[in-house]
Amino acid sequence: MKLGDVLKLNKKSLIDIEDNQTYKISGVQNYGQGIVIRREVLGYELNMKKYQLISKNQLMWCKVDTKNGAFGLTHDEHIGSLASTNMALADINVNLVNPEFLEVLFRQKTFADYITKYSSGTTNRKYLTPKQLFEKIELPNLNLFEQQEFIAKLKRIEKIGLESEIQTQKKLLSQLKQSILQEAIQGKLTADWRALQQAQGPQIEPASELLKRIKAEKAQLIKDKKIKREKALPPISEKETPFELPDGWLWCRFGEYSLFERGRFSIRPRNDPSYFDGKIPFIQIGSLSLNGDRINSFNQTLNERGLKVSKLFPKNTVVIAIVGGTIGYLGVLGKDMCFPDSIIGIKPTELTCSKFVLLQLRAQQKTIKELSYQMSGQPNIKLPNLTNLIIPLPPLEEQKAIVEIVETLMQKCQALEQEIKTSEANAQMLMQAVLKEAFEGEREVVENV
Repeated sequence: MKLGDVLKLNKKSLIDIEDNQTYKISGVQNYGQGIVIRREVLGYELNMKKYQLISKNQLMWCKVDTKNGAFGLTHDEHIGSLASTNMALADINVNLVNPEFLEVLFRQKTFADYITKYSSGTTNRKYLTPKQLFEKIELPNLNLFEQQEFIAKLKRIEKIGLESEIQTQKKLLSQLKQSILQEAIQGKLTADWRALQQAQGPQIEPASELLKRIKAEKAQLIKDKKIKREKALPPISEKETPFELPDGWLWCRFGEYSLFERGRFSIRPRNDPSYFDGKIPFIQIGSLSLNGDRINSFNQTLNERGLKVSKLFPKNTVVIAIVGGTIGYLGVLGKDMCFPDSIIGIKPTELTCSKFVLLQLRAQQKTIKELSYQMSGQPNIKLPNLTNLIIPLPPLEEQKAIVEIVETLMQKCQALEQEIKTSEANAQMLMQAVLKEAFEGEREVVENV
C-alpha cells in the first residue's frame, strides 16, 4: 500500500490574512513528535499574506525539508490554526487507514530514516516532493483491524517505558552536564581546593593581578603590531553580575581575558581549486561539535596562495561557529589551522587557559544562541557579542583545577551516555521487529511483545 493510496493533497485551504485578526500558527516537530501551535499573532505581524487553514485528520510536513521525520498529524486542538505555504497538508482517508496508525508509524526513527533514504538535496535540507512521497513510500498492507493490533503492540513497548525512559535519561544527563558547568564557573566545584590552598599556602595570585598582567601583555602585542588595538569594553554594572564570587575571583568581559579573532577566507567563489590542495589544514563549521571536541582531522588543505587570503591560527585555539544552525558549536585546534569568517578563534596565551575558555563558552552556549536570534535575517553572532560577554574569572591556578575536576565529571557522564546509547539501540531493535512484522507479515518475530 502506497502512502498516496490513503492521502490526498489539500490545495483548497488557503486563506487571506487580515491585519487586525488574531491567528494561531502551527509548526511540525522532528521525528514525528507532532504538531505544535508555536505562536499567536495579529495578521499584520505575519510576513506571508496567505496561509493554509488546518483541519482535523491531516498529515502535515515541510515541503522543502522532509529529513529527520518532520511529519505530524492534526488533532482537535489544531483545527482553525494556520500552516505556512512552506508546509504541505494532506487529508487522510479514514476509511482505509487509522490516523493513529500513521502517527505512530511516523514517530519511529526507522520509518523516518526510510523516508530520508529517498530524499534528495543538501546535507542541511533533504526533501521529497508530495508526488514522490505518495509514490515511493510504502505503508504496511494492513486492514483497519490489523492496524489497531500494530498500534497496541507499539503502545505495549511504550508502556514498558523504553522510549520515554531513554528520552528522560537523555534530558537528565544534559541537565547534569549543564549543572556541572554552572557549578564550575561559580566556584562551587573548587571550594575544597581553595580551602586546602589557604591552609597550605603560599597565597595564590588573585584574578585581579592576573588581569593586570593580561592587559600588559596585550599592550605589548599592540606595540609590536601583532594585534590591533581593541575598542574599549564597557564597565560592568552590579546589575549585570548574577551571583557572588569566591574570594580572589572577579567579573570581567570575555574580551578582557582572551584574544578573539575572526577567521578569514576572502576568495570568491570559495571552492576555487587554485587555492587548495597544499599542506595547510583548513576546517569549516562542519568540524565543530556541541561539546567542543579536539579537532585533529580535516577534509581540506590550503596551498601558499590560499594562505595569503586566509589566516593561520595556532594549536590549542578555541573555535566557535557564529552563523547558521550550528551557532555556538565549538572545537579546539589540534594543530595550526586556517578557517573562514564563519568561525571565531580564541587564541591561547601563556596567561590564559584554553580549556577554561572552552568551559566558559560551553556554560554560555544557551546565551550565545539567544543573542544570535536578536539579529535580523539569518541567525549570527558578531565579534562584540562574544567579547562583551561577562564571565567570572578565577585565579589561573584555580582555572586549571576547575578544568581537571570538570573533565573527571564529564568522563563519568560519557560512561552514562554510552549506557543510554546501548539501551536506545536495544529499544530500536524491538521497534524494528514490530515494523518488520508489519511490513513483511513475520508475526513470529514479535509474538512475545
